[in-house]
Amino acid sequence: MRILFLTPYFPPETSAAPARAWHFARALVRAGHAVRVVTGLPSHPSGIVPPQWRDKAGTLEVVEGIEVQRVWLYATPRKSPLGRLWNHLSFACTSLPAMLAGPRPDVVLVSTPPLFHGLSAWCAARWHGAALVDDCRDDWPFAAIALGEMSMGFVASVLDGIARFVQRRSARVLAVTPGMLRRFEARGLERHRLVALPNGSDTELFHPAE
Repeated sequence: MRILFLTPYFPPETSAAPARAWHFARALVRAGHAVRVVTGLPSHPSGIVPPQWRDKAGTLEVVEGIEVQRVWLYATPRKSPLGRLWNHLSFACTSLPAMLAGPRPDVVLVSTPPLFHGLSAWCAARWHGAALVDDCRDDWPFAAIALGEMSMGFVASVLDGIARFVQRRSARVLAVTPGMLRRFEARGLERHRLVALPNGSDTELFHPAE
């Protein structure tokens, strides 16, 4: 299959999200699928695009058989709500033309959160006539509310609406934990469209002791 993978986080960025995205893409290529990743210029978590990457917007490279196309996004080291909003919105906007171009995929795989680019992935899936799969790494906005980063209100309601919109239009919704899967099912998502797919370990790097 041809798989178009939309993720805002991808190596050389570090942390759990780019690691999960990398292992997804690599495993799919090793299984014989053609994978094109659309991602942003690396800036997470510092909020600064390294000098060697600043002129790489729109470029395409092949890494271990994975086509990686990078698009511009707004990056800032200031961790303000407005800065995060522009970062998320800019990626949603610049990634869409990249996804609409290129070979027609069979599947559009999107990694969320953030949530705005989930709408871009849905548009691309509709444009190409492809199935949409939502890899939901966190239950936004409720995880942010539980951590005290956000309170219930208008913004949280908008984000919840976007999350539900994308999830209800996805052929499959991947949940990192069984608890998330149960919450999605309680919100009305059909059980046959939900898949629990937790984070794992790279057995090429980590080996059990005797």
